[in-house]
Amino acid sequence: MPEARQCKEDVPLLQAGEVGTRAFHEVSSVSATCYPGAPNVCRHTLSERACELHADALILDQSPSSGTPPGASGQSATALSGRAVSWDTGP
Repeated sequence: MPEARQCKEDVPLLQAGEVGTRAFHEVSSVSATCYPGAPNVCRHTLSERACELHADALILDQSPSSGTPPGASGQSATALSGRAVSWDTGP
């Protein structure tokens, strides 16, 4: 039986360019690995982990190129990573 979900809200996943000049501090680095063709599973896992850390958002790291190196399986796992952050509220 799956564990009950601890977090009630999804933490938004942002690209670095979407943050703009908003001040934040990094809570933790997080990553997720999932099956090929299932990036939404990775995104959900990242959001869940950021929520457990009480982060306000998760800034995704740049994805490496999606090419498959010679000799590597085309079915290798997909990995996403990012930084769980909390927005600075100011003085």
